[in-house]
Amino acid sequence: MSRGDKRERDREKNQRKNYKTRPDKKLG
Repeated sequence: MSRGDKRERDREKNQRKNYKTRPDKKLG
C-alpha cells in the first residue's frame, strides 16, 4: 500500500462526510 493510497482513502472519507453535512453540494 503506497502512502498516496492512504491519502486518497482519507480524501474519499472526507468527501462522504462533507456530503452528509452539505447535501446542497453534490459530491459524486
